[in-house]
Amino acid sequence: MAKNIAPGARVTIRDEDWIVRRIDLCDDGGHALSCDGLSELVRGTSAIFLDRLEDDIAVHDPASTQLFQDESPYFGQALLYLESQRLRTVANDQQMHRAHQAAMQSAAYQRVPAEKAQRMRLKPHLHPTSSPTSRPNGSVTAPYAPTTPAARPCSRSTSWSPKPSA
Repeated sequence: MAKNIAPGARVTIRDEDWIVRRIDLCDDGGHALSCDGLSELVRGTSAIFLDRLEDDIAVHDPASTQLFQDESPYFGQALLYLESQRLRTVANDQQMHRAHQAAMQSAAYQRVPAEKAQRMRLKPHLHPTSSPTSRPNGSVTAPYAPTTPAARPCSRSTSWSPKPSA
């Protein structure tokens, strides 16, 4: 069954479209197809199918693809499809990306906090009452900082107690 299937092929298994990423030989002589989902129900999921257990694996032949002309005004349907594909891909850089024609008007007060947070270099935060201590190996550790009110040192002679209920 997997003789006609190669990695990168588009297949239909269990009425859903998948793209084959890898084919491995199984102990029983069959093949294990590692696939990523393409159709709406399985998009974003991965699955492994055993060709000996699947009744019908339909391989899509790229040569039999039917092309059609976009007859919408100014090629609107094709442009909408291409834009949706571009927006679906994830940017893999350190820049902030935003759409210029969203459902809201772009204003500086919306962008400035995000841009400022992106430029900030966050540093380790120590408790204000603690001071770091260094170890012989050069590492720096912060001393124990109490977190419960009863464990904190008080300047008054009375200890902490919850407010009396009224």
